[in-house]
Amino acid sequence: MRNTLQVRRGSEGKVSVFFCGFRRFFSAATMQGAVWLMLAGLTAVANTQNVDPECNFPLGMSSRLITDGQISSTSFVNYTTAPRYARLNRREGGGGWSASKDDFSQYLTFDLMDRSRITAISTQGRYNSNEWVKEYRIQFSDNRWQWRTYGQTLKGNTNADGVVTNTLTGTWIGRYMRINPRSWNTKISMRVEIYGCLDRAHSATFAGDGYLRYEISREEDRVATYQDTIKMRFKTNQPHGMLLYGHGSQNDFISLELIWGKIWLRVNLGTSTSVDGYTEATAGSLLDDDQWHSIEITRKRRDISLKVDRFFVKFRTNGDFERMDLDRQITVGGVDFLFPGVIVRYNFQGCLQNVFFNGINMIERTQRRVDAFSSVGSVTYSCQGTTQSSLTIPSPESYLRLPGASGRNTIALGFEFRTFNRESMMAYTQINEGTGSIMVRLADGRLNVTIVRMVNNVERVVPILSDEYQNDGRWHSVVVNATENSVIVTYDYNRTINTNTVLQLSTGDKYYLGEPNTHVNLQQSLNQLSTGDKYYLGGCPPSAVSQEGCPIRGELKPFQGCMRRIVIDGQNVDLQRLADGRLANSVKTGVQFNYCGIVDRCTPNPCEHGATCEQDWYTFTCNCQPTGYNGATCHLTKYEDSCGNYNPFGEGVARGTKFIDPDGSGPLAPFPVQCATIDLHTVETVITHDSMARTAVSGFAGAGSYKKDINYQGSLAQVLPLMMRSERCRQRIRYECTNSRLLNSPNGQPFGWWVGRTNDKMVYWGDAGPGTQKCACGLDGSCRDPAKYCNCDGIAGFETVRGVDEGYLTQMPYLPVIQLRFGDTSPGSGFHTLGPLECFGDIMFNNSATFKAAEAHLRFPTFQAKRSGDICFQFITRAGRGVFVHNRGARDFFKVEMLSPRQVSLSYDVGNGRQEVVKQMTYDLNDNRFHSICAERNLKEARIVVDKQRFQDPALAEETIPEVMDAHESLNLNSQLFVGSDTEGRNGFIGVMRDLSVNGVHQDLYSAAIPAWGVEPGMVRLCEPVNPCQNNATCIEGWGFYECNCTLTPHEGPTCSNGETTPPASKAGASTSATVRSRHTRGRRVQMVSHLLSNTDIFNLRTSLKNLCQNYATCIEGWGFYECNCTLTPHEGPTCSNEIGARMESSSYLEYTFPSEFRDSVKDNITVGFITEHKQGILMHVVSETGNYMTLRIKDSGGIQLRFDLGDGRDEELNNDLHDYADDQYHTVNITRVGKRVSMLVDGYLLNQRTFDISNDRFKGLSNGGKLFVGRIQRGGSGDTPSNKGFKGCISRVMFNDVFPLKFYFLKKQNIEFQRGGTVRAVPDDSLLRSSCGIEPVIMPPRTVEPWPTAQADIYQTTLADGMLTTEAAIVPDVVGARESNSSDAAVIGGVVAVLIFVLLVLLCMLARYAFRHKGSYNTNEAKGADQADDPDTAVVAGDPRHTGSDVGKKKEWFI
Repeated sequence: MRNTLQVRRGSEGKVSVFFCGFRRFFSAATMQGAVWLMLAGLTAVANTQNVDPECNFPLGMSSRLITDGQISSTSFVNYTTAPRYARLNRREGGGGWSASKDDFSQYLTFDLMDRSRITAISTQGRYNSNEWVKEYRIQFSDNRWQWRTYGQTLKGNTNADGVVTNTLTGTWIGRYMRINPRSWNTKISMRVEIYGCLDRAHSATFAGDGYLRYEISREEDRVATYQDTIKMRFKTNQPHGMLLYGHGSQNDFISLELIWGKIWLRVNLGTSTSVDGYTEATAGSLLDDDQWHSIEITRKRRDISLKVDRFFVKFRTNGDFERMDLDRQITVGGVDFLFPGVIVRYNFQGCLQNVFFNGINMIERTQRRVDAFSSVGSVTYSCQGTTQSSLTIPSPESYLRLPGASGRNTIALGFEFRTFNRESMMAYTQINEGTGSIMVRLADGRLNVTIVRMVNNVERVVPILSDEYQNDGRWHSVVVNATENSVIVTYDYNRTINTNTVLQLSTGDKYYLGEPNTHVNLQQSLNQLSTGDKYYLGGCPPSAVSQEGCPIRGELKPFQGCMRRIVIDGQNVDLQRLADGRLANSVKTGVQFNYCGIVDRCTPNPCEHGATCEQDWYTFTCNCQPTGYNGATCHLTKYEDSCGNYNPFGEGVARGTKFIDPDGSGPLAPFPVQCATIDLHTVETVITHDSMARTAVSGFAGAGSYKKDINYQGSLAQVLPLMMRSERCRQRIRYECTNSRLLNSPNGQPFGWWVGRTNDKMVYWGDAGPGTQKCACGLDGSCRDPAKYCNCDGIAGFETVRGVDEGYLTQMPYLPVIQLRFGDTSPGSGFHTLGPLECFGDIMFNNSATFKAAEAHLRFPTFQAKRSGDICFQFITRAGRGVFVHNRGARDFFKVEMLSPRQVSLSYDVGNGRQEVVKQMTYDLNDNRFHSICAERNLKEARIVVDKQRFQDPALAEETIPEVMDAHESLNLNSQLFVGSDTEGRNGFIGVMRDLSVNGVHQDLYSAAIPAWGVEPGMVRLCEPVNPCQNNATCIEGWGFYECNCTLTPHEGPTCSNGETTPPASKAGASTSATVRSRHTRGRRVQMVSHLLSNTDIFNLRTSLKNLCQNYATCIEGWGFYECNCTLTPHEGPTCSNEIGARMESSSYLEYTFPSEFRDSVKDNITVGFITEHKQGILMHVVSETGNYMTLRIKDSGGIQLRFDLGDGRDEELNNDLHDYADDQYHTVNITRVGKRVSMLVDGYLLNQRTFDISNDRFKGLSNGGKLFVGRIQRGGSGDTPSNKGFKGCISRVMFNDVFPLKFYFLKKQNIEFQRGGTVRAVPDDSLLRSSCGIEPVIMPPRTVEPWPTAQADIYQTTLADGMLTTEAAIVPDVVGARESNSSDAAVIGGVVAVLIFVLLVLLCMLARYAFRHKGSYNTNEAKGADQADDPDTAVVAGDPRHTGSDVGKKKEWFI
């Protein structure tokens, strides 16, 4: 490699310096320092001693080009001394590799990935220890099982930190290399660097003015590809340079550049008129460290991956084009013109190796002068050794003391440095015999040169401060030139600060780099400048602190970083001689040479969501303040993902502005909304926009010529997830018109419309439906012009009268409104008003699962959290412990569990050993209330957050532990994510989990629970959908039990159904309740302890354990039998499963009149089962004399509709049009109303649920002549159902609260009085024919006799403690009946044994017969003449001489 230095004087005193192809500008005044720096670089080159200059490069242990996965060992002590830490001059982990066994069978193995030639090895001991290897052997292999041993044992180290280099003789090539320690001090421990080169490497050295060129203008050379691969290796000490560039005539290009030590890839596959195809990406950092680095680029159409060493970036190009068309040239190492996509102005300066473009070796072909390949400028086809050395000052205790020229009257101090620390002292020396000092430091990241001197016994301080930051990890320079009359500070090569002052100084004899000075007040004795003889760099020893005014104190810390090109008193410092200890009067403590060990912890940026990263030598810090996220890496949001989660405990959320993050830790940013509590179950979310004010429209004649875009407080991407988790949304729209048409109904071209999120033109208005081209008045024919469907469309006769069309848009697939369009406002006019988007409820609260057994669990995809990840959920339980989530890898794991009622734990392992963070609560978490948990792990910390909405200070809700820095970072998991238990299906959580999200993505708990064992979808509730408490009593639900509050009823008992035993007046102010509790016993027997439980408790427990009665009937248990009480069900029969239904014609109906004592209700339950083929009819109509009503009917479309009015004066609807239910199949409909919240279940599926905006939530007036109709309505008014439009089919299970009209009717016909005081009749009389509607009853199982338990049997004992039923294992003594049980068991066992013996004997007989049939000798008395006989009988007669007559007949035998 050629190194050139040219100095040229230009105009205005400017001097141009050309060094290695780079040009720097200096003024004449700063020329001295600049030349010193350049000479320092040249001297470093001259003094570099390489055995083989073309193959003596570090292969990447220190630079990490050799990755952790390429290093292995036979053993290691623990994760901090794993082989990954065996890197020369590095101190991460435990400071090196340490074997767990100290014997001759230990090996440290390196996979170099390619066949490489090894020329030298450098070793150290383990940092800050007394452990090192004294002697070792090395071996080489190409396949890892056949090894070649280097001829001699190599000498190792004599201390822990010194570097010993062994140069190999001969040629040693292999892909694998391993070190075998043969002698050691205390323990086998070492750090290593390997030197050499690739075996078949094609290299080139670029001096900054040359490059390689591949002309591709010929048709056969042109590049027109959909896939590309680019590979290369490079090393340089310059921060900028062009590596590769290619371009074509269609403006396609690819540019690979080095800018400030980072790789930038820019690609353009083509630009159209609408989309720019320019795309860029960056990877890597600090690549100008004169170490080898690798680049690999893979493109497949528009998908590109960029890999730089261990950094990996994937991205997709902009535009629509997929092919790269290059037809001009491809250059390597530089360009001769600033083509499109070229940013850097410098050609590459350094070494390139094995540059491949789609398999073409660019260097090899250029070197062979293949056609179309050529070189321009200075290119050498070999790679020289390092051109300049650097040193690392890694710790506060490290420093250099360098000799100075004492007594000089000028100061010349210069060096280059790189660091990330904001505060650090870099250089210090005394002047004027110790009465003054010069210090170079960083103050808040900016360069500061401070000169202290005594003038007339007064201390004068001259600070010189730069206006730019130098703690960015890049190489910076500083040169201080001082005389008696001026101080000139030149930094970053060409920036100058002049200070004209009379110094009258005398320099000292030491320069300290690293620590601040404390001036000692001594009388000035000399008036000239005099230098000292010592310079300190990077820090000061204790002696200099106490004797030479260089103390370490305050926030100013010693320097930690790298330095090179050091100039002291105008003389360059030979770093190689300094490293070897050959520089006189110098001291080096803890300094590492020929290596820059600075680590960029902010690349790639560990901070998420756009947060900025700052770092020092040890760690990084993320600034999360402006992002809306928190934590060490700004991963978790500070806000909730819905208004409902600001009210997770049902305590209500104050009306006001809240920030919502719809995807939690996902990419979407938080945005403000308005939250308000409608009731304990429903929260309203309001999203405002910029067009809510009443806005005039005038002067737009054409249809849709007026356009108004709607901008919401959040983007559409933010609003949509919030809508999708809401139960319903709506948006009010209003148009006021004067002689201006809107939809131009009924069939005209609309003048106005709105556009939804689908970008479709919507030609309907509020309260109407899609495709109708109607407004609200068009639905009921109330428009001012009956022939029109909108008030604004009827302008004839209303030219000067203002019309209004308004209503709510409720179709969620089209909301929100993103644009309004109007026309026909010239000469007419209009005003539009668009309300905010209003959403209600949160369906994620229904996305839940109930875990009923400790072995039950759900499985989801693997938790992806290599660098950071989180799992959040809500839970409710009565259990005291259990595993919530668990995911495993080969060694790593991640687990969240409840350790006790007040302790929640996050434990994990990323390869650094098990870590655990435990959050200690001040209250119990198994209190049957919902609680929230978020568990997060990132590169810097792990934390668990519990119930953050309960604490005003968020810090009180979380617990954190720091991560182990410079150790294993990636959490590698490969099993499925187990939810509800550990991965072995044990120690599971029992309770309900809901709203589970993984990395901000919600998981479908409900669907996953449907096929799972031991898990039920949804939250298994005992109070819904059918209230088990009778007579309108309130059901209070707990975990595994419910209580009926009978205070507002005249009844008592567990379900408030016992007859009135106490006058209601005496109950005033009293609260009567009963508790029904349920426990899962998993098939084990239960023993009741009568002295601890009342009879009612025993009854309730037994019936809840296994209720054989159907349809919520009451099971009455006797001794050895049970009975089902069907009173409170619409059924009858032994198990209350017999249907009571009726066949109805369209003209018939059933009418029930409520009794006068019937109470008003806040909760209502309606159940109806039916079969029909006709899309018509009233399933149930309940109406009071005051006009309040509820109607359940079959729509003309076959759907089901609930319409009601509880006193607000308007009709509310709940529709289900998902299916045509008039399909001659049996269907059940259940309507549950709790206050303003109404749910519709059809065939057991929750198909619609809504909270209505109504002021009255109580059904009143049924006690005053209220009626219930089934089939059709017949009250003698306009609302009656025509006789041909009634229900036609079979109907059963008719129930309204505790009223069963069909059952009452047929019981009345049987003369059974059970009508709750009401009256029931059928019209016409006897028109209802009883039917089961094809539903078969459940057959009562046969009575079984449970055997007595045997002695010492393990059963469950149920006790009553603290008002709760609990079950625990009990030992039951032997009883008399045990003998009967034993006898019964013995009889069964004896029978089985007898059958087995019989089968065995039969088999033995068959085997014996088969065996003896083929063995032994025997005689036969076969009849003579048998051959001629027709049958055996004839043969016997013919062969017997006694039978000679013909009168002898045949004898026959008959077998029956």
